[in-house]
Amino acid sequence: METQGASVVITHHVLAGKKTEYEKWLDEILPVSKSAKGFIDWQIIRPIPDLTFVYTVIIRFDTIENLRSWMESDQKKID
Repeated sequence: METQGASVVITHHVLAGKKTEYEKWLDEILPVSKSAKGFIDWQIIRPIPDLTFVYTVIIRFDTIENLRSWMESDQKKID
């Protein structure tokens, strides 16, 4: 039987002047995400300069349980 895995779509509205800080967080969180149990991959859809301010992050895990565990962890939080 084939499993479908589990995905989460996260959107962040990044305030003016905070883009650099948010990009730094993305650079820091990728290795943390990759080391999480069941991590498959992720995609980042960045805003269109001078037009939109929304980042969309799609993260895939092999099971809903592993996704839930990652979502409930403190490792991904922005200080």
